[in-house]
Amino acid sequence: MSLFQLFSRKVYHGSPTNVTNPQSDFNKDSWNEFGPGFYTTEDYKYSLIRGTWKTEDGKPFFVNHYLFLEECVEKYHLAVKTFNLDEEWLQYLIDSYYGRAARYDIVIGPTADDTVRNLLMEYIVNYPHGDYEQFSILLETLKKYVKSTQIQFQTQRAIEKCLKYVGADEIYDVQ
Repeated sequence: MSLFQLFSRKVYHGSPTNVTNPQSDFNKDSWNEFGPGFYTTEDYKYSLIRGTWKTEDGKPFFVNHYLFLEECVEKYHLAVKTFNLDEEWLQYLIDSYYGRAARYDIVIGPTADDTVRNLLMEYIVNYPHGDYEQFSILLETLKKYVKSTQIQFQTQRAIEKCLKYVGADEIYDVQ
């Protein structure tokens, strides 16, 4: 193992394309749990699921491999926010939906799959001004569905300094 690998962790991004040069505005036109940014996960299987979800039937997709160089966070004084599966995380998701969430260079926290997003959207539609009792019920419900953690790069600087492309697996069929 090289010294380079000691201070990094392998992360993945499932996509219909091979993303050799990620961009912080990669998904700016769609709502994602932490807002615009480039999303990765340490969970290869989850990146497979996300890759197939975004790909047209019959076409290949890619699981892109990167190294997240954690030592760069301190070196470049990047702002990092880490969430647990708790009220703060859920409130951040809601604030992201409304476009009022704080911005960081990197956000690390629980993933939100389609089930989590659907439940969150139901809450936002039914309780636009919030309801603490329903908020607490929603959080307990969401805990059943969150399966992994994601690392989101919100700024191009964070991507350029901390994310190194390693390669990609081109996948035609998941069984």
